[in-house]
Amino acid sequence: MQLFTDGSNSVLEKSAGTSPRHSLIDVAKGMGICLIVIGHNTLFDVYFGLLSDVLASFRTPFFFFISGVTLSLTRRSWRAAVLLRADAWLKPCLVVIVALGLMKIVLGKSSFEGLLTSAIYATGFTYSWPPLWFLPHMWLVYACCFALLIKCQVYLKARWTQAGCFILMTIAGYFWLQLFSSPREAGVCEAQSALTSQLFTCGLPLSADLLLVTSSFFMLGYFFSNNVKNFRGMPGLGMAALLALVALEWIFKLRTDLNHREYNGMLVSPAQALLGIFVMLHVCDALSRWRVAVRVLSYLGRISLFVLIFHSPVVYLITRNGPRLIDSDAVVGTLAFVVPILFSALVHYACQRHRITRALMFPYQRPAGSVVVTQGVGALKG
Repeated sequence: MQLFTDGSNSVLEKSAGTSPRHSLIDVAKGMGICLIVIGHNTLFDVYFGLLSDVLASFRTPFFFFISGVTLSLTRRSWRAAVLLRADAWLKPCLVVIVALGLMKIVLGKSSFEGLLTSAIYATGFTYSWPPLWFLPHMWLVYACCFALLIKCQVYLKARWTQAGCFILMTIAGYFWLQLFSSPREAGVCEAQSALTSQLFTCGLPLSADLLLVTSSFFMLGYFFSNNVKNFRGMPGLGMAALLALVALEWIFKLRTDLNHREYNGMLVSPAQALLGIFVMLHVCDALSRWRVAVRVLSYLGRISLFVLIFHSPVVYLITRNGPRLIDSDAVVGTLAFVVPILFSALVHYACQRHRITRALMFPYQRPAGSVVVTQGVGALKG
């Protein structure tokens, strides 16, 4: 299952056929989920602080950007499309949340109110596994952007209106986020397990307070979909963008962590994200010419939903307990990247093999000839 929305970029497709796959896009999906796993590796942050901060500045925007690139608006209704996404993304998320909540209740570590809070509010600070915030929020972004693109398609054809849309959403999103607190500012925002008014100090349900920022990159990906699919790297420009990206991080040292509501530069933060996306497109273009890399990263893109869901607890266990057993942080750090991905792949395979887990964790398989939904964090085929 992947987290991306595959398909062409036509506003209203004339057929239900799928567009040809582009190896760069497949590589980008796999790279996107790899960046997420690396970002949760505390040892990587300790030993490669500057690089970790640079990656953090564009990691999440890149994921939303690629999801926008793979978005397809077809002749299906908004309601049908949103329900398909709920089946692919919200259903497995809810299954995991309920299973974890019931387990914690049995062990005496939580309550039904905590489970209810997680299920209803659906944010990183209400989840036992914080990275799960991405799934309900991605669904919200998809639903809102799908509706906006359908209703406003006539006004969003010119590049200047597309640029205006991105700038307006980015600036408004920055100021809107200043109304909410990060865990650094308010310790209560580290974790919440009760339905109280304090929840609104930290964010809105489904992380809706992030919607303008994340949607701006999703929309940008959609606007430049054809350009990305036909992208050819320019080493000189790519290197210049990389140097500019590192320089911005070195000079301003602005922390970016959307889950923690840290997006601290109205101009610098989106500039870093755009530069990082441009650099990543060069990296993906280079890797797309290497057959082994394409096969590996394409597979990771296809199972990206499972990696997103299951990597976090494995990374935590290895980075916390590994140094006690292995006298090499380099080995522990490497294991904290490789093992969670392998574990997620194993869970993906196991869930496919059993009828019940397949029904719970995968989209409903519709009859041949109907809409196909894959389960990467952006997969919707018209």
